Amino acid sequence: MVNFKRKLELENEYDNIFAVDVYESMVKRYENILYDGFVERVLSFSKVGGKLLDIGSGTGEIAIKIAKANLFDEIVAMDSSPFMLYKSKQKASEQGGGLTK
Repeated sequence: MVNFKRKLELENEYDNIFAVDVYESMVKRYENILYDGFVERVLSFSKVGGKLLDIGSGTGEIAIKIAKANLFDEIVAMDSSPFMLYKSKQKASEQGGGLTK
């Protein structure tokens, strides 16, 4: 049985920008292993146009990589941490990922 309350508490560990920066530095070490294959697979099964929803997007790395392929009309990246979303927007504007909200 899954304890959803505890799971939600874990998701909220990123309640400050320092924690998000630590997360980001850990993810950067394994970015190619963690994301590239997944992004390629998503793109290979996708059609031009339409929408993509990235739930639990963290710092937006996957959404930004997918946005750069210019395949979808709209990509929505969601996360429970406002600090993760802040970092996502920051990265998207720096990298030209097309995420605006």
